Parts: sequence; C-alpha cells; structure tokens
Amino acid sequence: MATLREFSERTLRPGCSQAHPGACGEEDTELLKSFGALSGAQRAAELAKLSQPLEEAQAKLSRLQKELEAIEEQMEEAEEKLDEVSSSVGNKILLLKRVIQAADKSSSRILLE
Repeated sequence: MATLREFSERTLRPGCSQAHPGACGEEDTELLKSFGALSGAQRAAELAKLSQPLEEAQAKLSRLQKELEAIEEQMEEAEEKLDEVSSSVGNKILLLKRVIQAADKSSSRILLE
C-alpha cells in the first residue's frame, strides 16, 4: 500500500484549474484568467465556438467510418463472388489452357516436319 501511495503522490497531481493555478503553465494561467473574466453567457458562447470544429471533425470521422464499413462489406461480397466464380470455372480454365498448349505444340511439330 505504501508503494501505491508513493506512486500516486509522484504521478497524480491536480490538473490545471482555477482551484489549482499552480498546476498551470503560463499560457494556461492566462487562459484561465481570460475565461474567468467572461460572463456565463460569454463562456457558453466561447465553448460553443471552440467545440464546433471538434464536433465537425468527429462527425466527418463518423461519416467516413460508416463509408469504410460499407466498402468493407462490398469487398467481402466481391471476394465471396470471386471465390464462387473461381471454384466454378477455375478448373475449366486450367484444363482449357492445357488443351490450347497441347494444340500449339502439335501445330508447331507439324510445321517443323
């Protein structure tokens, strides 16, 4: 238990906030002061303004993830179709190519004679 206490005292410190300004860097201290000087309505407006690009980026990511999932489903369907077609005609194609090669060799022998 002492080890856990030592670890927590070394690593777990309060985050930067108005209640713990000593945990803040210079830039964050200035931001806290400027945000603290705003009215409640101004803070809400600032939060909405700052949050908008993040929400837009999250929405775009979500949309792209859905598109990717749809594409992955299409790929799976295409792979299944390829396997189906390959198993139904693959051997026929192989045999036909062998017949063609044999016929070509036969034709070459006749021309050489």
